[in-house]
Amino acid sequence: VYIYTILLIADKGYKYHNSKIVCLFIFVLGMLNPYLIQSTTLFLTDLLASCLLVISLLYLLTSDLNKLFNSAVVASLLYCAVLIRPSSAIFMILFFFIALYRLIKLKDFKPIKFTVVGLLFLIIFFPQLYMNITKFNHFTPFVHVNLFKLQSIWATQHLKYATVVIAGEDPSLRYLTPWAIESNISLMKLFSSNFIVFLLIFSSHIFGVLDWGYVDTYIRNLSVPSRILPSIFLYIQWFLIGLGILWMKLRKQFSFITISLIISALGYTLFIATTAIESRFGYPIYLILLFFSGFGVKYLLESFSSKKTMLFIFLSLLVTIVTSFFISYYIDLQTNRIFWF
Repeated sequence: VYIYTILLIADKGYKYHNSKIVCLFIFVLGMLNPYLIQSTTLFLTDLLASCLLVISLLYLLTSDLNKLFNSAVVASLLYCAVLIRPSSAIFMILFFFIALYRLIKLKDFKPIKFTVVGLLFLIIFFPQLYMNITKFNHFTPFVHVNLFKLQSIWATQHLKYATVVIAGEDPSLRYLTPWAIESNISLMKLFSSNFIVFLLIFSSHIFGVLDWGYVDTYIRNLSVPSRILPSIFLYIQWFLIGLGILWMKLRKQFSFITISLIISALGYTLFIATTAIESRFGYPIYLILLFFSGFGVKYLLESFSSKKTMLFIFLSLLVTIVTSFFISYYIDLQTNRIFWF
């Protein structure tokens, strides 16, 4: 599923600009990501849900929704992703508005068939709904505990959260909030009571879903040197994605597809940043925006002839890496278990 997802993203990149360079580097960067590679060895549900989401999103954006198969792919994979990771439910809202835009502005599909298919595939939720009603007397197709409410409280207490599997050590790796706040206050209440602290915590959460730290999802070694090279690789990838978006803006290449990808990634990021985040929560963001990485490489290749442009890009990359490590170092300090020096 992971390989197919990367191939599909690369294929869409090629068809978007008819560039083999774009296609090749999307595939290479996606397949060489060490964090996602190790996730496949764990059969990690976060990666599976992310792949299903991206496949569903690409079909929603690029396929003929008048065909039953394409509509079925969009609905079934989206619902499966939500069942696997309930936080994916935010995409149901995003998908609705994307489909609505296609219907009203592009007018390239008939809504009745697509809507009927979407409603029929809601049957995927029935087993979970049945269990929640009969076992917990709770009418919901999702996890019966109000996880979002708990997550919103934990979000104010943690800049980040991780799990370690080191013998003799506490498995909970807590990146505790260094600022004094009221206990058991949700992030939304913090917004109104102490906006500055809210902004600091919320920003750290956004950074946390982009900075994945140790390669292992379940950390086996807290040695900082083991995470330096993977982090540099990841920072470079985010930088290339940013360059790709900039290339599209400068070349006026934005379209319904690319804007929808950016909005989807941004919408999910802002939503997930209101919870107690873990690095693995950033997988959907990465896979959605991977599309732009190939265009970032294309921007670099086109800039080789200009020394000033290349110098500016190199210095910007250097500043990005150094700044990211500094913020990551500060967040790691809050664990009292990770020591850089």
